[in-house]
Amino acid sequence: MDILIVDDTLETRIVLAQLVKLAGGRVVAQASSAAEALEWLRNHRVDLVITDYQMPECRGDELAVMIRQSWPTTRIALVSVRHDADLTEKAQDAGVDWILAKPVGISTMEAIIRSVAGPTSRIRADEDITRQFGDQGVRSG
Repeated sequence: MDILIVDDTLETRIVLAQLVKLAGGRVVAQASSAAEALEWLRNHRVDLVITDYQMPECRGDELAVMIRQSWPTTRIALVSVRHDADLTEKAQDAGVDWILAKPVGISTMEAIIRSVAGPTSRIRADEDITRQFGDQGVRSG
């Protein structure tokens, strides 16, 4: 499973990449902006984009809308320190699959990876995500 991480902060990209690896995923690229991510996506396919919500030139929900228009089957996880009704509404309208509260834990990342990998993967399927996490920062889309 191929994953693109988008965050304007290098340290956050590094931490997310380590979590993805520990959870059984594979980060194939990292981007520091929405523009860089979109440019990379024009030439490569990924299964999942993990993007920060608050970035200088383009918010994560805005990036999600652009991804949905061009690559509708790509799954999207939005990472944010905020977790309120306004963010939830924006994320849902943008077609985001999950909202992840910072700091993202390994069990949350494992659940997302399993969900994207699907039931035929050797990684356990996502049938237990809701039971495992409820509404604790993970929204299954």
